[in-house]
Amino acid sequence: MLIDYLTLRIPYRWMHPEQVLQCQQLSDWIIRVNPLTGDIRYKISAWESVRSDSHQIAARAGIDCLYIQGSPARAMGTGDAVFGDPDHALDIIQCAHAMCVQVAGAVGFIPNWWQAEVRRVDVTDNLLLEGLPQVKQALSYLRNTEGGRYRVSQTAGDTVYWSQKSELKSGKAYAKGPHLRQMVQRYGYSGCIYTDEQIQAADCILRPELSLRSKYWRERAYKRWFEYTAQDLQAEHKDYFDRMLSKDAEILNGKLSMNDEKLKERVIAVAPTPGQGRAAWATWLLIQSQGWQVVKDTLAHNTFYRHVRILRDAGLNDLDISNGKVVSITTKPIVMHSVSSWAELMATKRAAA
Repeated sequence: MLIDYLTLRIPYRWMHPEQVLQCQQLSDWIIRVNPLTGDIRYKISAWESVRSDSHQIAARAGIDCLYIQGSPARAMGTGDAVFGDPDHALDIIQCAHAMCVQVAGAVGFIPNWWQAEVRRVDVTDNLLLEGLPQVKQALSYLRNTEGGRYRVSQTAGDTVYWSQKSELKSGKAYAKGPHLRQMVQRYGYSGCIYTDEQIQAADCILRPELSLRSKYWRERAYKRWFEYTAQDLQAEHKDYFDRMLSKDAEILNGKLSMNDEKLKERVIAVAPTPGQGRAAWATWLLIQSQGWQVVKDTLAHNTFYRHVRILRDAGLNDLDISNGKVVSITTKPIVMHSVSSWAELMATKRAAA
């Protein structure tokens, strides 16, 4: 896993007046003026791309603060945006520090990361599948995945979005291979240089990404942002995506099918009562024939989600329930799992060949 995007806000009150002036001279200002009176309605500075060899982030001088945003991976180590710096990929302090150091070349001083306020943190995983067709197949299933805490808000090309406009949490999943090709072919690209073998290997990567937004950091964070550890960020990502992507081992290995009597027995066994189990099984069969949304709209709210909870306890995930069938987005010989480096990715692919 890695921090794929980070937005910092550093108030001017922590800076010397000379440093504030340096920040305000960072980029052009866009000013709206009343042509009749000459009064300035508002002014805002433009984002400035801060580059240094293969490293790049963006900064902007606000009215009362300096904004810094971008991919920390592009400001650390080799600038690898796929796996990030192997030693600090999920270290939020090192990521913030690296981005502040990057800005120093443009403003003439290193902004203090410990005085910053976090506005957004994107936590990303790299899940290995068999190839690009399997990744796209997984995305086609994920497009139909709904849940109590997330709703598909948009699909575009090889990307699926959940709760895209939420100020609390949003998610997306996309195929890394096509995204990486598009990135390196972009005019003016100055990032990490990837080999053809690496780009081809990236076709096997499905990237689920959780974005912790401004409202999360203002109202839901259970400690200060710089106290968040790699384990904390991993837990947030797991909490968001596990209901979609985790699956009982027997179901994952194909030992239980969508209409298997063993699965029915399991549903009845995990329910509080046999009657509730049989009712949950009937809901599962109805979802298969009528679709998730129709059944959700037909049953009473509490009844529907009680049955869904029983189905989850039996080993199904939201991906299965939303699609009305046991979905296997993993195929042999590669079982979907997280990879954290190019070396691990290549070794796993060679072992599966």
